[in-house]
Amino acid sequence: MSAPRRGTVIILVAGAAALMATLVLAFLVRMRSDGEESNQVVRDTQARIMLLAACGYVLEAGRLGYDRDPQLPDPAPHEEGYGWIDVRDGSTGPKDRDGNALYATGWPAVGGTAICPMHLWRRPPWAIRTTVVYNPIDLDRNRPDWGFPYLTRPDPQPAVDNNWPTLVDDSRYGDFAAGDARPRPTSTGMSWFRVHRESAARFVVTCGAGATNGYADWSEVQALGRAAEFGGDEQAFAEARAAEQRLWYRIEWSAAVAPSDYHYYDNELGGSHSVDQYFFHPMNSSQTSPSRSTRSMMRCPNFVGTIRWVQRLWEPPGAW
Repeated sequence: MSAPRRGTVIILVAGAAALMATLVLAFLVRMRSDGEESNQVVRDTQARIMLLAACGYVLEAGRLGYDRDPQLPDPAPHEEGYGWIDVRDGSTGPKDRDGNALYATGWPAVGGTAICPMHLWRRPPWAIRTTVVYNPIDLDRNRPDWGFPYLTRPDPQPAVDNNWPTLVDDSRYGDFAAGDARPRPTSTGMSWFRVHRESAARFVVTCGAGATNGYADWSEVQALGRAAEFGGDEQAFAEARAAEQRLWYRIEWSAAVAPSDYHYYDNELGGSHSVDQYFFHPMNSSQTSPSRSTRSMMRCPNFVGTIRWVQRLWEPPGAW
């Protein structure tokens, strides 16, 4: 082969290699772009899910979660709230049964803010084991208890060891009640919400998907003494803030609940409904159609109030 022909082959090979490298680079860039867009969709979805979590938190915080310390002796009364606007007299709550505010300063007072990172605990309070069958029916025909559903083992059992099956005791009851609040490493830095009580029944909800744990800025991190969560590095917090998604909403709580004045309905309809002991219909109802006037006792979804409306905010409000 002559020298010019060898040079032509080299040029063709180099050109083909350059073309392949360009195509590979374009493919990698496109894949990176698609990955970033997918991550954005995931973050946006996680943030919107946090809106549901925040609404549930607001609903329950006005009525539940104020029970007395279980370590205190009885017969102290169990505390409960009576709504963000007290259903008894219309005053600003939540208040206990004696009309005393269930807070001093901060959340849940007007102007207070709750920050809720949504990681998983290593073990929640009062956790039980996930064992499904503690007392399986023996299938061995040669054993005396074959085929009998004997309940010889406690069911359920606590996730904290209670020394079963030897000498069962309550030495670790405190651990069982308190749980293990350490976050599971695989669940951190994913999503959070924060709720700011704007007025008696209105709240600003900030929903986030990212690793800032819900802190507004570095100054708030320092003011709350949480810098260790970011290794004391302001730049690490700034990078987490730049990568996350934040959405703002304003919501309003209402004390309205679905009616629960339903009486026993078993054996009134006949057919397939006659065996459903959880079937109810409204009192004084002229309708008896199952599709229009009946419901089961499991369809009372809002014992603690209702979210009257949700407003999307395009920009963060002055206080959140």
